[in-house]
Amino acid sequence: MTGFFYLNFWLIEMVVVAMQNLKVIFSEAIRLFEKSDLTSCARICSEILNQGFVHAEVLHLYALCLKDADALQANDYFERALALSPDNFTLVLNYANCLLSTNNLSQAKDLFERCTAAMPDNFDVLYGLAYIYNKQKQFEKSSFYIEKAISKHARQARFFVLQARMLLEQHQLDDALQTILAAEKITHNYNIVVTKGLILRRLRQTSAAMMCLDSLPDTAEVCFMKGCVYYDAADYEKAEFFLLKAIESDENYIDAHESLNKMYWESDLNAKFLKSYSNIFEKKKFPSIGMYLSYAKNLFMSGDVVSAENVIQRGLDNFGRQHSLLHAQGGIALSEKNYEKAFLLYKESLSQNSNVRYILDFASTSIRVGKLLLAQQWLDKALALEPNNQEVIAYRGLCFRLTGDIQHYNWLNNYDDYVSVEKLQTPAGYASFSEFWSELKLAITRLHKTTRQPLDQSVRNGTQTVGYLFSSPDPIIQTYKALIEPHVQNYLNKLPLDNHHPLLQRNTGRFRFSGAWSVKLGNAGFHTNHVHPEGWLSLCTYLDVPPSINKDDPTQAGWLKLGQTTLSVDNAEKPDRTICPEEGLCVIFPSFIWHGTIPFSAEGGHRMTLPCDIVPV
Repeated sequence: MTGFFYLNFWLIEMVVVAMQNLKVIFSEAIRLFEKSDLTSCARICSEILNQGFVHAEVLHLYALCLKDADALQANDYFERALALSPDNFTLVLNYANCLLSTNNLSQAKDLFERCTAAMPDNFDVLYGLAYIYNKQKQFEKSSFYIEKAISKHARQARFFVLQARMLLEQHQLDDALQTILAAEKITHNYNIVVTKGLILRRLRQTSAAMMCLDSLPDTAEVCFMKGCVYYDAADYEKAEFFLLKAIESDENYIDAHESLNKMYWESDLNAKFLKSYSNIFEKKKFPSIGMYLSYAKNLFMSGDVVSAENVIQRGLDNFGRQHSLLHAQGGIALSEKNYEKAFLLYKESLSQNSNVRYILDFASTSIRVGKLLLAQQWLDKALALEPNNQEVIAYRGLCFRLTGDIQHYNWLNNYDDYVSVEKLQTPAGYASFSEFWSELKLAITRLHKTTRQPLDQSVRNGTQTVGYLFSSPDPIIQTYKALIEPHVQNYLNKLPLDNHHPLLQRNTGRFRFSGAWSVKLGNAGFHTNHVHPEGWLSLCTYLDVPPSINKDDPTQAGWLKLGQTTLSVDNAEKPDRTICPEEGLCVIFPSFIWHGTIPFSAEGGHRMTLPCDIVPV
């Protein structure tokens, strides 16, 4: 026994010495991390773990080293660290920030909320929650955390910047400008000036926006914003110059690539379209997953599905089976009507990241392959995450119909009570409606400056105006806005009460416009069936209607159709209601109702509309 005792004591001494040595080595790893030498730090952490000393702080530090280079692997180490030290809120917070950087908003939100018990006033926790709710369009919740943060960290301009951008997202431009001016009183930094320039751009104050941006060095972001300002002003030569300059400064600048190629597409500059991507892609691999996704998306939307699939496969070869690449591959399979393949790819991407977009695509594909119960289960989860998402509500409505629950389907859509079709009246100051309408037509026609349909919208064979229409200072456009406001108010006043209905439960009796634009359809033009995910109500006014669109046409060419989805899940699917357009007709309906346009022929004529989205206040 005595010999055994001495042997154990000797082993304990050896372990103690080894542990002391590892502490010294780990201290060196921390020193390297603080010097931003992540490669050397990661190597030491790996060596410690390989020796069998698995400690939460080693796993934590290793995850921090990996998070920018390999987020998936970093997440694995964060999870292992949390399993060993679940109450380490610094670890929880760092993991949440890592998930936020990879746009895994749902899981990040859960972790930030977990931190609120231990650190309710922590700057990063409040910012993380405010940022996530803003990204999810849950602006009231975002405002709650921003206001709480400002009350606790009144000198932190970062929260004012986030608040200004949130207001900008809601088209509350004057309030956004006042908020960023308040931030300027605290400090003067790059983010504040950039945000101010962005707001001035949206206010269509081109000179003021450029003056603001000219005060900054020509970084990639500043060049990008200058390009956008010139694009809005239809100065495409200068827009191209600055967008190319942004890409030259940072070839991985996705927004610059997308804006440049959007401009080329809409201007019919086919020889230049997507060259900014291919010039890089043909020489070397892209440095980020985002570039593969962006290039593939633009190829796909322009109709080159084969090339899009090749780009995504290259991304998978370089980055592995990462959820965003799998999701994109699922979208391509769906377009090829390979529903079983799309189902499996969406399922795999959803296992890594359960954001609402992934849930919706998995649920809609589940419907296509006949798994209605599974679709309903996932749609319930999506509704819990984003209760006001109109696309989620639309798909739930479709499930009602497909399962034979016509009572709930009619309760949801109720075309008699929730669809308003009325002619607008002549505004004050005009002798006749035709006088006002002719002036409005002329003003809107001038705003249609592109020659081709947008890549990323439901428009086919037509054009769409740029930006938020109601930010235009043109008096005739502001008169039109003032004309439809009482029309919307009257609609709200007539709605019945129902605290369980997704439209009615949000009716506060007050509203604001969250989007406004114009669409001009040419010969054989139409809108594909769609919903407006971020709306609440959708409004469409018919500005110009060619003679070929009329009530006597049995084919209903050019008519608005309501209730027909994009899924074609049964051969008998037809619109629930159709409406014949006429000039001055204003239609209001819930944003979750599927709607589209029946194609029409009108040689030399156009069908021009003024759609907008409305949300409650």
